[in-house]
Amino acid sequence: MCTVLENSPLAKALTDIADYYKSAPDLYREKVYRNSANNICKYPYIITTTELQNIPGIGESISKDIYSYLRDGTIPRLQELQQKYANQADTIKKFTSYYDIGPKTANKFYEQGFRTIQDIYPHLNNSQKWGVYWSAHIAIPIPREEITEVDRLLYELLTHINGIQYTITGSYRRGAQYCGDIDVLVSNDGTLHMSQIITILKPYLPTQLSSGETKFAGIFRLDSAHNGHRIDIRLIDQSSYPTALMYFTGSGTFNVLMRERAQELGLKLSEYSLTNLQTGTEVPVTSEHDIFNVLHVEYYPPEARLKTLTSIHYTN
Repeated sequence: MCTVLENSPLAKALTDIADYYKSAPDLYREKVYRNSANNICKYPYIITTTELQNIPGIGESISKDIYSYLRDGTIPRLQELQQKYANQADTIKKFTSYYDIGPKTANKFYEQGFRTIQDIYPHLNNSQKWGVYWSAHIAIPIPREEITEVDRLLYELLTHINGIQYTITGSYRRGAQYCGDIDVLVSNDGTLHMSQIITILKPYLPTQLSSGETKFAGIFRLDSAHNGHRIDIRLIDQSSYPTALMYFTGSGTFNVLMRERAQELGLKLSEYSLTNLQTGTEVPVTSEHDIFNVLHVEYYPPEARLKTLTSIHYTN
C-alpha cells in the first residue's frame, strides 16, 4: 500500500515492468524499476510531472515512462514487454516455483524450447530434482501451530548442547498464521559445527538439498502425518547474532528502513554487524534492543515489522 493511494497504480505499473525484466532476465533494469516503484510508494504527495525531480532514483528513462503514464494512462514500454514476455513470463514463473531454479536458469530452459517441468527434469541437478519431488508438499503453507510444534521439538533436541541459542525467524517470528518455510538461526560460540545439528535432526530430515559449514537447506518432516517443509538453518557467530536475528526476521521493508537510518548516522547495518563507516569499527550490540537504541529508533516488536511500513519512528 502506497503512502498516497493515488500513486498506487503508477507504482504497480513500474513493478510490472520490473517483473518482466526479472523474467528476461535483466536484473539491473529489474532493480532500477523496482526501486523506483518503492520510492514512488513512499512519496507523501500525489505524483505530478513537477514532483518527479523530488523523488530519488528516477532517471531520464523512467521519467519518460512516468510522463507517458501521467499523460495517457499507459506506458509503451510496459505494453511492449507484455506482448514480448507474456507467455515466457508464465513459463518462467512456473519453472522458478521449484527449488533452486532461478530466473537465469529458467530463461535458458525457455530459450531451449522447454515448456513443462517434464521437459526440464532430465537437465536438473540432484537438489533441483528433490525440489520437484517435494514440490506438492512445499507448496502447502505451514500452519503456525505446526511450526510451534517444530520449535518445541528443536528445544528438546538442541538445548542439551552447551550454550546453544536458536530462534525460528522469518514470518513465523513476525506472528504469521501461515508460513512458506522454516528459517532457523543458530548462535555459534566457536565450538558448534553444522554437522552436529544435522546429525541430531537427521530423523526429521528426509532430504538434504544443500549443506555447508554455516548453511543447510533441506526438507523437515515431523512424521508421516505431516507434510514435508523447506527448512533453512544458518549458523551465526555469537557476536553477529543480534544483527542476524533482526535481518532474518524481516520484513524486507523494515530492514531497508533500518539500514537507511543507519546510513543517516554514518553507520552500516547488515546481517553480520553494525559498523561505524568512518572508523570501520564494529559497534558492540548484544541484543536487538541495542540496535534500536544505537539508531535512536523506537523499538518495534517482530509482529510490528510489517511489509507495509513506509517509515519508522525515531526517539530523538
